[in-house]
Parts: sequence; C-alpha cells; structure tokens
Amino acid sequence: MIFKPFKFLLMGLLLLGILSVKNVYSHGLIESPASREYFCGKITRPEHTESGELPYEQCRPILKKEGKYNNDIYQFMAVLSHSRGYYQSTHLPANVCGFDSEAFLGRATPWDAAIDWPMNPIVAGSKEFVWDISYGPHFSDTEHFRYWITRPDYQFEVGKPLQWTDLEQEPFCELPWDDQQPNKNPDIWADKPNNKFHMKCTVPPREGRHVIYAEWGRTAPTNERFHACVDVNYSAQQENQVKAKIAPLAVKEFYGEGIIELNGTESIGEGLTYQWAVESKNPSLYTLQDAKQPVTTLFLKNPMAEENISVVLHVSNSAGSSHAEVKIQHEPARSSEWRDLGKLTNGARVLQAGDEVQVRVVQKDGKDIYYPAEPLTITAEVGAADTWPYVLGQAVDQLDVPIKLGVLSSGEEIPQPVKQATDNRIYAKENSNVQSAYLQVKTIDPQPSSKCRVTLQAGNSPYWAGLDIATDSSQVRLDFSGTGLDLTKVKLDPGVFQAVIEGQSIIITQKPAWVNATQPGYLGLNGNDPALANFVLPTCDAN
Repeated sequence: MIFKPFKFLLMGLLLLGILSVKNVYSHGLIESPASREYFCGKITRPEHTESGELPYEQCRPILKKEGKYNNDIYQFMAVLSHSRGYYQSTHLPANVCGFDSEAFLGRATPWDAAIDWPMNPIVAGSKEFVWDISYGPHFSDTEHFRYWITRPDYQFEVGKPLQWTDLEQEPFCELPWDDQQPNKNPDIWADKPNNKFHMKCTVPPREGRHVIYAEWGRTAPTNERFHACVDVNYSAQQENQVKAKIAPLAVKEFYGEGIIELNGTESIGEGLTYQWAVESKNPSLYTLQDAKQPVTTLFLKNPMAEENISVVLHVSNSAGSSHAEVKIQHEPARSSEWRDLGKLTNGARVLQAGDEVQVRVVQKDGKDIYYPAEPLTITAEVGAADTWPYVLGQAVDQLDVPIKLGVLSSGEEIPQPVKQATDNRIYAKENSNVQSAYLQVKTIDPQPSSKCRVTLQAGNSPYWAGLDIATDSSQVRLDFSGTGLDLTKVKLDPGVFQAVIEGQSIIITQKPAWVNATQPGYLGLNGNDPALANFVLPTCDAN
C-alpha cells in the first residue's frame, strides 16, 4: 500500500469522524500473547462502558475522552508507520508503542497511555506469538517480525510512559519471511485461511513485570511497519499447558435472528478464567450472555446483508493464556413458510423406558394442544439422547399439523429430523395459529419406593416450571447440577415447603405433614429462561 505525503492530512481528518470499526487504516495486531490493542480495542471497546461491566477493567481510563467515546480505540488495527522501525531508524519518535503512528497524525495513540495495562502471564523459554492480520492481509510482501523486551532492571510504573531507553537495543527474536519459500524457516508459518502468522520465539529470562515491543515489517517500496506493545508478568512457576478450545458448532451458517450456544469447557488448564468476544463490522447486531463463563450464548439480530463474524475465546491462568475462535456466516432471514420456535431440547438428555414425550403447542388464543395427541412412549431401544428426538420428530412429521421438528438446512423447504441430541428445533407454519411450543416429558420413576421422588408438572414454559415432590423426609436436597438449568437465573417459589437455593441445589428444610412418599407437594421455579421449558429432573437426596 503506497501513501503519498499529501494524503496523510486528509486521511487523518477523516479518522476523526469514524464511529465504527470500519477502519481507514486496517492491518494487524498481536493476539497472543495479547497486545494492548487486543485487550483494549479488539476485546474491550468504548461502548462497553454503557453496560458498566468491561471485559478488561484496566482499559477504562482510555475508553472515553472528554466524556465521549474515544473513537481512536476503534483503530486498534491501525498502529502503523512507513519507516524502517526501531531497528534502523536514526531519529526515533516520541512514543514507543504507537511509533507516532500516521493513522493518529503522529500523536500518541491510546496504547501509549501510562495506565495499569492488562498483563499476560509468561515464563522464559519458547513462546508462540500470533499476529492477526485479517483486516488487511499481506503475506506476499511481509519481510520480517522483530521483538524487543525491556531491560532486566526495568521497573514498570503507572503514570510513566515507556521510553526507548527502557528497551534492549537488540531484538531477542528476529524472524524473516519469504512467501515464495514458506517452509524455509520452521519457526514461522502462515495460517492463510484464517489470516494469521504464527511464530516461535525464545523469550529471555526476567523477573516481575516487563513490556515486549514488536514490529511486523513489509518490504519496499512500502516499508510499512505495524507496532505493538505486550505487557507481561513473569511467573516463578513452570508454565502449565493452557489451550483454548471451542466445541464444533452444528452449523457455520446462521440465518436471521436467534441464538447460538458456544462451549469452551474443553479448554485445557487449571484455574482458567474465560473471556468471550465477538468481532464484526456491525457489533450492535450481536450480544454475548455470560461472556466470562466457559459456556456463553450469542444473541444475533437479523442483518440487512451478509455478515462474517468471529467469536473469540481467550482463556488464561496464573501461568499462561491461549485463544481460539470460530467463524460464522450470518445471513438475512430466509423467506420461508416455517417460523423457528427454538430448540426441542437445550441439553443432551437420556430417557428411560416408559417415559412419555410430546410437544405442547400454545396457540395465539391461549389454548394448549399436544402433538402427538397421545404421548410417545419411550422404549429401551430409542432412549438414547440422539435417538428419541429423531423418533419424536418422525412421529410429528407424519401428522397433518402446523408444526415440524428437525433442522431446516440451507436450500431445504421443510425441516427434517436428525439423529442429534440438541440440533433438532421446533418450527411452526408462518401463518398458523401457533404462538409457541415446548417439549413435554413425563418421567416414569424407576424407583417408586425411594425416599424422594420428583416429577414435573404439565405446562412448564420458559417462565415457569412446577415440581411435585413426594417424600417422607423433612430434610431434602434437590441437586440441579447437570440438569441444564442454572438456579442463579430463576426465582424459587417454595410452594408448600420451606426451602432455599444454595448454589446449584434447592434445600428443603420443612414440609407439611400431609406430604409423604405417595402424596406429593408443590415447589415452583419462575423466571425468563428457555431452560425452564426443558431440563433434566434433579436428583433428590433425603435423610
């Protein structure tokens, strides 16, 4: 990319009016270990200040300027210069991390601020560095990557900007790149499908807090350089293996408005913290629920045009960090005669022989109707979590009714049931009288003589579920772990009992005398959570 000098001022003025991540200058940043631009730009943005909870609280001082959004933050991929960088410049700029970036008219960038930056745990030795260059990939004219670190006696101080004299004069890692000979250097490789460079560097020993300064350089005639600072904290521990993993998604194409659950529980490491983020050109279309939990829910609004989004998971512990991402093609809602009412089941659920299933349909006039009219009785052969939804779907599809169970794949006109535990959804004809629909499961207690039995009342929905509890004991624990229902998201109606929520359990401390092993009493759960419409019954322990 060749820039003529008279264009710099014009481009700079245009930058002042940018209110989104549609960058004038857009190229790359270090995502692992996370650079300042990654923590405070790609992951934590000015609009997060409105919710009050920031992915990285340390970013708060630079997210607003004069009471308004600091729009410079959105230029997190544009910290660049046309120079030979730190290694070959005779006149170094005033600001280290931003290198007096041209995208900021030579002034300090937000990432030059002397704040208490988020840090990456690190140990001396081999370390993988990853550059994300997806905002303007340049593989063919990449020349090298270089990394410097602060001197052993460096002392980080909030309020004191990084100086050139704080850095070692020689890079601890220098990796040339020749796109015509990609296998020439085994320590650097290009992940072209994902627009990333990966490389291995040997990080020198240090103690405490330090800063790594890095440059990605392109060949002549551009001599373009991208600059970044990475804040690290050396740990005395040996580095534990930390690996972020996102479970494969059922679909990579999503149409219209809806939700997608993303699961990072397969990530490797002890004492992990989780942070999810969405990368898109139109961030207002996407919201993450439970963004700091192993499992998050992505809410998608209907786009006006095709959107290509990435969902990123960053996991870390006291000794390391890692990133993973999935890409989703989000397209406008398809014109279809079928309306998506949601998942048939939110979690994998094994049914026992004798259990009964059907779909409860709530009509627009408030009346209920059930399909099939007579519940489908589960046998031992079809009780597996990936089998009974398929069998139920086939049973419903044989009926002349306004709903279907299954998956509406691209190009298909009618949903088809699939042998998957959680992929099947409930669809209603667009012009039908159907308001909503939920799975109904009547569980047959395999041990009717047990000290405590729990059954689900008919009519549960995302707003209410009723439990019938039969027991002779006045001290009962209902364990909801693994049921698919998070008790922190519901309100307890103790009904005829005295009961409290403790973590993922409901503790019953007293019951009326008439409740016994054959005569159940009522306990209710209220809220606004789709899991209330479909969850596995809790285990019941009674003294």
